[in-house]
Amino acid sequence: MKTRLSSLVIALTLLGGACAASGEPDDYDEAVRDNFIEACVASGEQTQQLEAALMSTCTCAYDKFEADVPYDEFKAFDNALREDIDTPFPEEYTKFFADCIRESA
Repeated sequence: MKTRLSSLVIALTLLGGACAASGEPDDYDEAVRDNFIEACVASGEQTQQLEAALMSTCTCAYDKFEADVPYDEFKAFDNALREDIDTPFPEEYTKFFADCIRESA
């Protein structure tokens, strides 16, 4: 589980792709969702079995972000990561991925 969680935490660093590729949205939308999930899945090791697990976990995590994190907070964190890749991850964000991994196990 630590390896999967590490891969998914790396995916959080790719949130920049989630927002950047969809222009400058002011709320969660389909493009933000698609970019987040694509970047998240791409961050993991690529075997068919793992890719399916990552897709499930990344989709779950995105749903948690959308439900629990105001978009402006999501965007601010995205901007912080673009400026400094070593920006600490809020515990809540890491917990989203950990919970999704547990739910998919």
